[in-house]
Amino acid sequence: MFRIQAISAAVQVFVSFIIGDIAAFLGSIKWVIVGLYFLSFVGNFLYSCGGAVSLNTLLGGRIICGAASASGAIVFSYITSIAQDRGIVFKLLSIYRAAAGIFMALAQLIVIFFGYCDFKIKGYRIASYNAPTFASSFIILAVCLLLVVVLENPEVKVTNSENSLFSALKQFFRVERKKLISCLILLWSMFLSSFIMSEVVYFMPLFLTLHVNWDTKFQGIAFMVASILGVTGSYFAPKLISVGCSCGRAKDGGLEESDTTGSETVEVKKKDSLYSGQVFLSIFALFVSLLGQAFMIGASEALKHKSMPPTNSGIFFSAGMSITLLGYNFLASSIPALFSMYIDPKLKVQLMPSIGAISGIGKLVAPIVLAALYGTRLGLSIAVGFGMILVAVSIPPLIWLRKKRC
Repeated sequence: MFRIQAISAAVQVFVSFIIGDIAAFLGSIKWVIVGLYFLSFVGNFLYSCGGAVSLNTLLGGRIICGAASASGAIVFSYITSIAQDRGIVFKLLSIYRAAAGIFMALAQLIVIFFGYCDFKIKGYRIASYNAPTFASSFIILAVCLLLVVVLENPEVKVTNSENSLFSALKQFFRVERKKLISCLILLWSMFLSSFIMSEVVYFMPLFLTLHVNWDTKFQGIAFMVASILGVTGSYFAPKLISVGCSCGRAKDGGLEESDTTGSETVEVKKKDSLYSGQVFLSIFALFVSLLGQAFMIGASEALKHKSMPPTNSGIFFSAGMSITLLGYNFLASSIPALFSMYIDPKLKVQLMPSIGAISGIGKLVAPIVLAALYGTRLGLSIAVGFGMILVAVSIPPLIWLRKKRC
């Protein structure tokens, strides 16, 4: 099963890198997104039927789902195509992250509710292990039909050999050194956010089921609560930035009246304030993630040394998950918005999906690293501790980034 998931993640990374070229070739981002959602329906449906057909059907379903997951990458191109204002881009990205978090939480209700199903359709048994995936596939189909109606269709120029992914990458690496370093820092931060998220997803069932002995349904409720609390990061991120920008504009209020070029000056200061605020939010997100990871390690160590009852340790661990997801949502909202500031508008269709691809690499690498560390004598503590080290060493580069201006 791990190999099947790894193949699915690898396909997601590959498709995420080339999805911008596909959209440029077809001349439409909207229909690429709709097509990927339809593939998600097909993949989940095949995965649900895998037990009745063959292992190859199961594998095919996961590969199709992996390709469909590239929708999370092309959405960055879509948002930056329909909105040019930096503040609006950040708000839309935050809304996207919040919506993703809410649906991730609601997914647990689907698992719990359809987990009670137990019936047969022409001899094929629908039970707790496949009923939620069946239901999810048709929910995805409904969302796909909804997207056909609500999505805008921004104009995309048809690609050619001079406007392909490889050409865009060449231009990307030929920019001035400081700008390139800034972009690489942001890409690393996106990888890190995905790694942090994977810690939660990987260790939640291991700790709550194997160590605390919680039922799967209680585990689902815990993850749903943690996801909902984590979503507040995406919800409040634009508000926190708006407060900072408002304070900056208040300080410069007299400048606009006295200076003949005041409007231009205020606009520049507004962009600087937005940039600094988003970088500060990213730094703050890393400190929040450190706190959440410390809670997770504390819960594990308390249970190991019998300093806390299992139920209390489970609650403490769930609190750590909530705090970690809060930091993740802060980071996943601010980093793509910052990255878009550095990318040439002509290259955004090809390069913005790289954010999603790097995130996919994080999801692919994290389980391998975490499994290896979890197998050591120190177990969960050293695995989450390694994540804390990655977070800690990522703070200085972001502080350096805050001193720069895009």
